Amino acid sequence: MKFKEYLNESNKDYIEWKGESDKLNKSVTKLSDILQKFQKNSSGQISDEIKNSDEFKKAKKEYNLEFKKLQNFNKSTPKDFLRQASKDRRSKWKN
Repeated sequence: MKFKEYLNESNKDYIEWKGESDKLNKSVTKLSDILQKFQKNSSGQISDEIKNSDEFKKAKKEYNLEFKKLQNFNKSTPKDFLRQASKDRRSKWKN
């Protein structure tokens, strides 16, 4: 395989990875927002009564599962993709 072909193939893989990464990050953010909407007491913590409710337990479980998926996805990410993502973020700040 020629180097130029390798770059095109690698770029396609990066784009697929970036799409999956964005999807997982948005999902975790959405679930986090749901958890943040639960009523907090004066010290900023969620009361035990609310924590023991079925609605909170379900939301917390969904969040934990999705967050674990994101962690595992990030652990398996090639370093080249991380470098490229970093360059992409920096280029947005420069423009």
